[in-house]
Amino acid sequence: MGNAQLAQLYVQKESQINTYLSAIVKGAQQATHLTKQLLTFSRGGNPVKKVHKVEILIRDAIEISLSGSKQRCQTEIAPDLWNTKVDGGQIIQNFNNIIINAKQAMPEGGQISIKAKNFHQTWDGENLNLGEAKYVRVEIRDSGVGISQSIIGNIFDPFFTTKKNGTGLGLATCYTIIKKHGGDIRVESEPGKGTVFYIYLPAEEEHIFTESDAMQAEKGSGRVLIMDDDEMIINMLTLLLKSLGYSVEGAMDGEAAIELCKEKINSESAFQIAILDLTVSGGMGGEETVGHLKALEPKIKVLVSSGYSTDPIMSNFKKYGFDGVMPKPYTKESLSRALSKALQK
Repeated sequence: MGNAQLAQLYVQKESQINTYLSAIVKGAQQATHLTKQLLTFSRGGNPVKKVHKVEILIRDAIEISLSGSKQRCQTEIAPDLWNTKVDGGQIIQNFNNIIINAKQAMPEGGQISIKAKNFHQTWDGENLNLGEAKYVRVEIRDSGVGISQSIIGNIFDPFFTTKKNGTGLGLATCYTIIKKHGGDIRVESEPGKGTVFYIYLPAEEEHIFTESDAMQAEKGSGRVLIMDDDEMIINMLTLLLKSLGYSVEGAMDGEAAIELCKEKINSESAFQIAILDLTVSGGMGGEETVGHLKALEPKIKVLVSSGYSTDPIMSNFKKYGFDGVMPKPYTKESLSRALSKALQK
């Protein structure tokens, strides 16, 4: 994905080549979401949470799951809808799974309705085990074949499916994701009339990037140390970061990163930030390296990077001495935001 974005730097925005490259980036993002779904279910782990606008997560899920389909989707979003602090990729995946289920329940076409509103158990009088906190409730409704009452209690069970080619992972993954976010998921259905899922996500009042901020990669400055055992990743990151205005040096393992940091101490070329791969084959990884870098350069900001977003170190990075996370695969925008945020601390 990062290499495709690099290629986009060298072609005209209006060209057909750029259209193809954009399709590659989008396809890679969808493959990433599917991989995370399998990892979430098979490995468990905690979500890497950031503050998100629920409306944007819903819109992204609709774009992924209903592209080119016969089904229509109507949305009704409360104008004062609270934000939520979640793993954006996991929640998009959650909505995506439910929307796909709704689509499959209406093979001849039909309408899917998605509503989102603020929810507080004491306000709404519903008997849910959610406590007194504020939540965002997302309702996804279809007018499909419905679910029999004899099996509705099993739909969140792993590998339970009524579809010929189904995996039985979609709704089981949804249940796992929502519970790990401290929320809840409910379902109501009537055969021949349709199904509705209710998803409850904890609300969050923390400041959030605007949508335009999230879509743009801002220029920056500073010296960055990259540590990864994949030379192709180092080269790709170096080019992406240089295009954003940073100076970059790379190391293949923790020992080499420590030596580079030693060479630059108390000089104009000292590193301000480091991106460390969590796991290095046959060498010192990020967890072992971060303490050494902080001891050498106390002001350095260190980001932990991994393709396994469910790893406990990624979700509890501060506990392990890191200043932020940089999940793989990288994009120019995600790199820009992560470095800018870390350097502002």
